[in-house]
Amino acid sequence: MHRFVAVSLAGLVLAGAAASPAAASPFRFDKGVGTCAALTARYDPASLWFGWVSAQSRPITNDLDGGVMPFHAEGCFRTEAECRRFINEGLSFADGRLIGMRCEPGVPARAIR
Repeated sequence: MHRFVAVSLAGLVLAGAAASPAAASPFRFDKGVGTCAALTARYDPASLWFGWVSAQSRPITNDLDGGVMPFHAEGCFRTEAECRRFINEGLSFADGRLIGMRCEPGVPARAIR
């Protein structure tokens, strides 16, 4: 009896592993979205830090076509340490060529929305 239950459970696990999701959505690195608008409304833009990262990553899809997708993310932060953490998270997401990255004091006018 125990053998039957074990074989049945193993079959269910294997059947579940063979089924693939219908449409996997690609993961996006968007941690900085909206941070500049929120922080510049509350703090002086000159007292904040602005960071950006551009790189390439492979999209998470069911087909393994080997293609890469460029991404760019930017955000505003209260401290340099928060900005550097954002850069590190962006680099962790990237699994292709690094295009550029920077943390700098002050928020550029184009980022204040």
